[in-house]
Amino acid sequence: KNGSLLIGYKDGSFASINEDKTFEYKKAISNSYPSFVEYDEFRDKTYIYSNNKLMINNVVYSDGAPLKLSEPTLTASIFSSNRSNFSEVGTVKLHEFYKRVQDVSIYKKDTLIATPFGIYQKLKDSVVNLSNEFIFLGYRSDDIDVSSNGDYFFIATHGAGVVFYGKKKFNITVKDGLTSNIVKEILVENDSTIWASTNKGLNRIIFNNRGFSIATVNKNSGLLSNEVEDLEIIGDTLWVGTKDGLSYMPKSILNQKKLDNIYLKIKEVNTG
Repeated sequence: KNGSLLIGYKDGSFASINEDKTFEYKKAISNSYPSFVEYDEFRDKTYIYSNNKLMINNVVYSDGAPLKLSEPTLTASIFSSNRSNFSEVGTVKLHEFYKRVQDVSIYKKDTLIATPFGIYQKLKDSVVNLSNEFIFLGYRSDDIDVSSNGDYFFIATHGAGVVFYGKKKFNITVKDGLTSNIVKEILVENDSTIWASTNKGLNRIIFNNRGFSIATVNKNSGLLSNEVEDLEIIGDTLWVGTKDGLSYMPKSILNQKKLDNIYLKIKEVNTG
């Protein structure tokens, strides 16, 4: 928010890197769950789960231990995912579910639920297993995002790469140039560019009239680890959270023919 990067640690701590690169850190209490942060640009709200409390714009909202806070959707707010339910943050209604909920994404009348057993669609009175419609939706998924025009859901899977679900259904895998079929997170930059965080590097996918192109960044070109956990883009800067720490670099560096090892690295930081 306002040029600052919010960082969640797996030990429950929380930090921010401000626009002037100053660093602020809040240590977790003992036995704390991992912390999560999300910024809802549509409603100008910051959601922080840290030290076993959920705060909205720095005001404590509730206690609890979510598995994840979803990306902001176009027609709803942030969703909190749990082991057997999910809920829209800011409401008291729980949507019970019979599987562990990894993520939730909503557009118009479609509610897609990511689980360790694939993608499900929640209808008014029933739940549909979408792997019966498209086999690659039967893979574990931890992240679902939607395009700004609502044409596609972008689904990160463990084994089937990036799955596209909408007017057309297809997936992008290592056979197409992806560095790995195990995708942990997806970031939608715009309707023509998405980013896939994998266990073998970061992938930028740009769509054009001829199809798509993929550019990659990995440990050989400067990341602290090939295991990319998350990505945030602030202005022209990529903030890449990996298993072994945080790197940042200008986005334009992916347009170079040769990637030099020039990234600034911050050890032992995981983005959220």
